[in-house]
Amino acid sequence: MSDTENWLNNAEVRSRYKISAATLNRWDRDDDLGFPKPMVINRRKLYPLSQLRNWERSQASASRRRAA
Repeated sequence: MSDTENWLNNAEVRSRYKISAATLNRWDRDDDLGFPKPMVINRRKLYPLSQLRNWERSQASASRRRAA
């Protein structure tokens, strides 16, 4: 990660993926899913945007492999 990393909070991540708070909590706990782990500051979770984008690409490529 670079010094200029962009971070998304819970609400921004939920909006990005159109998911509920409960779903985001499940994704956080599911190690098999490979969802990026947040940095926690004062009980607030912040997700690195670059890692979210990498996760999106990995999900898309996995989906293409399953479809082939």
